[in-house]
Amino acid sequence: GVTTATTYYAKGIYYNTMCESALIPFTIDVNPVPTLVLLNDNQPICEGVELQVQYELGGGATGATVNGLPAGINYSVSGNILTINGIAQSPGNYNYEIETIGQDRNCAPLNNTGNITINGNPTAAFTYVVNLIDPLSVTFTDQSQTTSGTLNSWNWDFGDASSASIQNPVHN
Repeated sequence: GVTTATTYYAKGIYYNTMCESALIPFTIDVNPVPTLVLLNDNQPICEGVELQVQYELGGGATGATVNGLPAGINYSVSGNILTINGIAQSPGNYNYEIETIGQDRNCAPLNNTGNITINGNPTAAFTYVVNLIDPLSVTFTDQSQTTSGTLNSWNWDFGDASSASIQNPVHN
């Protein structure tokens, strides 16, 4: 099919003068269908962490509007790049809608949906047992909790230049 503006010719008769048929030039503008391509997406993210999602606008899309973003998250369009970013403030799953703006407002826009997942920050908690027998040691038991997601890494700093990255460390 035709994807760009093209000049066509049509033969017709002028009825008011009864002249012979003539070729009449006319132009049909064909605007490309808008496209939206996801370029990157750094989620799910945790509360207080910066979100960045980017889409490339193509075809006849020259801009876009985005609705349904959570607090702290905004969007902007620069050139043909739509960026959704900001600092995530509230845990939850948020659905948003993108509507493209095209070269010709008479053409149908492209509508697309997306989802932002913001996990709550964990609450650190632990218990410990001190072993007074030589060698002196402390056994830590992790009791941290999270409202969403799964805890999968730990960073213990014992304050004496030693650390551990397991869930339940023993420090001597």
